[in-house]
Amino acid sequence: MLDSMQEVRNHLGRASLLFVQAALASLACAFALQSAADGFSRLNTRGIEGAQAIGVIRVSDIEERVAPSLVRSDLSAIQLPGVRQAVASDSVPFGGRAHHYGACTSDAAMAHAMAAGSSDVAGCDRIPVITASPGLLTMLGAQVVKGRLPADHEATDGAPVVLISEALAVHLFGSESAVGRQLYFGPGSSRVIVGVFSSIVGPAPGGNDRDSQWALFPGFPTGASRYYLIGSHAEVDRVLLDRTVEALRQPYRVVNPTGVDTLAGYRDAYLRADRFTTAMLAFMAAVVLGVLMAGVSGVVGAWLERRRRSIGIRRTLGARASVIFTEIIFEVSIFTISGAVLGACSLYLFWSPEDRSSISSWLTGLMAFMLVMVASLAALLPRAWRTVREEPLALLKPF
Repeated sequence: MLDSMQEVRNHLGRASLLFVQAALASLACAFALQSAADGFSRLNTRGIEGAQAIGVIRVSDIEERVAPSLVRSDLSAIQLPGVRQAVASDSVPFGGRAHHYGACTSDAAMAHAMAAGSSDVAGCDRIPVITASPGLLTMLGAQVVKGRLPADHEATDGAPVVLISEALAVHLFGSESAVGRQLYFGPGSSRVIVGVFSSIVGPAPGGNDRDSQWALFPGFPTGASRYYLIGSHAEVDRVLLDRTVEALRQPYRVVNPTGVDTLAGYRDAYLRADRFTTAMLAFMAAVVLGVLMAGVSGVVGAWLERRRRSIGIRRTLGARASVIFTEIIFEVSIFTISGAVLGACSLYLFWSPEDRSSISSWLTGLMAFMLVMVASLAALLPRAWRTVREEPLALLKPF
């Protein structure tokens, strides 16, 4: 091995290039794997049963705020034949847009959050909130597991009540009952939790446990942009969607055709970008490994060409090919392993851990390290073995 260390010193430039190449390849591969893993996690997001039987129409009015009476009039207008239920909401599952509110479980926690200027304090969190007219949970197939549904007058009057998902109740209150507790959304602004519903996916799922942590404000959305949902006993077809659009059409209203679809269509469109991104990241990881193999092969090839004479002399003096082959593997592995480890560990510096992350960055780094080493050995072993197996006289011939 002393001879190997001497050879490493003689070719330190190429060895350093190999180290940098392995480090960059490992980092790029780890980043691609981490991103692809998160993409696959979103693709596996649990959907909503009966999404094909729910139609969604997104509208935008000229006025910045609309009266609840206008929303109620729209809901009456879309009670068409074949529509068993109609709901107005400011967000929908897989809609991609969600209103997030800082929420605290106590007034003291809210005061602490206000002083800190962040909801990242004990007893507080930032959660997606949907404001919807009565019937949304029933349409989505969510059951109230504790407490009750809001009364019709609570939605009409804008009563300070809220329903939260079972996952959010466990997140905020643990094993304690959430029903009857206060949830604070600002200084002096609180709502009573009247019900806890079974966990279903929320507005902008990311493929993790937080997808089903959201809250529902009973009421009528008053923003310029909102969604109208129609529920049917059978699959909602384009004819029913078009009839609903005609019933909602007004001179002051814009209905974007891309916002008219079934809830299943919203889900597929939401995940389409993830499918493409995930495929591209997986392709990028394969390209990185291919480039690494070519680079290792080139560096090792140049290294071996410079050593052909010394290898030929050693073979002539009786050194076994297997011994020389082992020394070459040792020399290359010193820098390949150290570079791959550095690159894999660097992922933790560049990748900010998030709640949505479906796999540990350390595990991704380990996988990247293993892939880089496999690619390096796949490029190294055949070339090194062919060189040391050549006849000594052939190795001693000048170029």
